[in-house]
Order: sequence, then structure tokens, then C-alpha cells
Amino acid sequence: RIGDLQDSSLRARKISPIKLVVCASPEYLDKHGTPSTPEDLKNHQLLKYVLDGNNHWKLLDKQGHIHTVPLKSSISANNGDFLNAMAISGRGIIMQPTFIAWEALSQKRLIPVLNEYSSPEINAYAVYPQTRFPSRKVRLFIDFLSERFGNNPYWDQKYN
Repeated sequence: RIGDLQDSSLRARKISPIKLVVCASPEYLDKHGTPSTPEDLKNHQLLKYVLDGNNHWKLLDKQGHIHTVPLKSSISANNGDFLNAMAISGRGIIMQPTFIAWEALSQKRLIPVLNEYSSPEINAYAVYPQTRFPSRKVRLFIDFLSERFGNNPYWDQKYN
């Protein structure tokens, strides 16, 4: 599970932080310009992930102030890989988890923008029912995931 848990009857163990990156293709940025502030995004085509129900992006500046960007998009989807492909093809700017975008970022098919801003922290969790203890196999699998991804997962090391 990625993000906050709404159901308190579940147990969760943090596996890894999930960073979000605002990015676009070099072609899109050449054609439409590179935004320098969150307010500049109002003049750009934004690609919207619809599964979370949010109609805005939140970005934090270095002073911790939250900037809210309304999402008015002609392209929206509930699939991050599809939106990643749309961004690579020059269809707009996306706020994407780095675990989806890292390869395109490392190959310079996507370029990070608004690097002075960050998104609120979210995490990936292993989730299981509170009413029973996970089996040894499940505990070992969760341990493996925590060790494999941890606080500095490989996808955040590859494109920096």
C-alpha cells in the first residue's frame, strides 16, 4: 500500500519512502517553457492521476510553505505507466512516483522541473490484518522488502 491508511483495523510496516517528481519531456519543455514556480503550472498541460481523487498537487517550498496547484487536465488516467508514457511523448507535465519515472529520468527522456520544491512525504507499506499474526513466510517477505528497498531505494539512486 502506498500512502496513508484509512482503515485502522489493519497493521502496517513501512517498506520504503515514495518520492514524487514533477517532470516533462525535453520536447514539451522546449515547446512550452520550463516552469520555475508552482504558479507557473497553471499555464501548462498537466497529466492527472485520478485514482487518488485529488484535484490538485501540493508542493512544499524550502521554507515549508504549501503551494496548491489545481489540476485542469485533458488527459487523466488511473495508470501511472500510461501517464509516464504520455509525459515522455510530450503531452504534458506530470507529478509521478520516482519508482515509475526513474528510467526515463536517467535516460533524459523526462526532465525534473521545480527542483526547489518537494511533495509531501508518502511511504509504501506492507499491510496485513491486525487480528492475526503474519506467518513466518510473510514476515520474512516483509523483511526482504524492507531490506531491498529501505530508506534509499535503488530507483532514487539511479537518476540523480
